[in-house]
Amino acid sequence: MYFPACINRIFGRDPDQPQHPSLPQALVDVSARAGKPLWIPDDVAGKCCSTPWSSKGYNRGHEWMAATTCDALWQWSEHGTLPVVIDAASCTNGLLDDVRNFLDEEHRARLDQIAILDAIIWCHDLLPALTVSGALERVAVHPTCSTTHLGLTKTLERNRRTASHRSARPDRYHVLRHRRRRPRTSAPRTGRLRHREEKAALDATPAQAYLSANRTCEMGMRHATGRPYESFVFLLEQLTRPQPEGVDGAATSATGR
Repeated sequence: MYFPACINRIFGRDPDQPQHPSLPQALVDVSARAGKPLWIPDDVAGKCCSTPWSSKGYNRGHEWMAATTCDALWQWSEHGTLPVVIDAASCTNGLLDDVRNFLDEEHRARLDQIAILDAIIWCHDLLPALTVSGALERVAVHPTCSTTHLGLTKTLERNRRTASHRSARPDRYHVLRHRRRRPRTSAPRTGRLRHREEKAALDATPAQAYLSANRTCEMGMRHATGRPYESFVFLLEQLTRPQPEGVDGAATSATGR
């Protein structure tokens, strides 16, 4: 069962990128190609991980949304029978960590029975069943705070490596990894300096694709660096599209600039 994050449903893709496919469509297509189809509930609208409520200090709203979404996940997953896939690392982290602290015992017990998988893990498990037909010269990867907290940074890197170097020599590929510490309100100048350093690094060694795993973080990186950061799922979907007979998997730069 696939629970698309509200931030992806609201903000959509980078303005410099094709608006289709959307992230949900890309993830559905990749999963179908691997023989593991995803199902999106008809009543997914209005549900979220409740992180937007907690981050603003709206505790009552957070409690209500946490319980509402937990009830929905319980029904959608057929009482924990189906795993639940989330396409934004902060939302996965919220459901696995923060939400349970705002649930009563009954809801917490139900949530514990549901296997919640971030798209990073889900796609990594799909890779053996996928055929990668293209490659990029250089890819920039931005692990988010939630990616790091969930312990998925190395898995994200493995996804990038598999999707970008199959048809060429490994030494042709470089990864530009940019980590941002948790923001400190007392040190805005430090944050601006770090962003300038990241932008300078990207300007010096441009990439063909700029990947991450959380839409709001990708928007922040776009604002700081001017580069079109998007979910790694888009690159994976592009490079695993069935190729017409007689067409080889030539490298492409359609996902970046």
